[in-house]
Amino acid sequence: MQTFNGIGTTLYGRQDVNPDGSYIATKWFVLLYFPILPLGTYRVWSEIENISMPNNTVMNTQNPKIEYNYLSTTQRFKMEHIKLNWNQIFMTYILGAITLSIFSLAVWILSKFL
Repeated sequence: MQTFNGIGTTLYGRQDVNPDGSYIATKWFVLLYFPILPLGTYRVWSEIENISMPNNTVMNTQNPKIEYNYLSTTQRFKMEHIKLNWNQIFMTYILGAITLSIFSLAVWILSKFL
């Protein structure tokens, strides 16, 4: 995942947390950090601290269903692609719409009184 000035891809959501710490999240194309288009749903595992990146990884990277995040310097994780979680996608759109509405209302109110 990578964003530049709020444009790019990111993970939103955290559902179905397992005892191993993995969870389900949806990868989004974002514009100003607002979700625009869901790109896929994944089971996400945080990488353990002793994994060296990227060439000396101790994990099997031959599985085509698993993506590895090698570019980030702050987050290292692996993701397994699963079927789209429409409930999570719907809730992310709803929360994004509510946030955008509140922000727009605040800007409108401030513009009327300033």
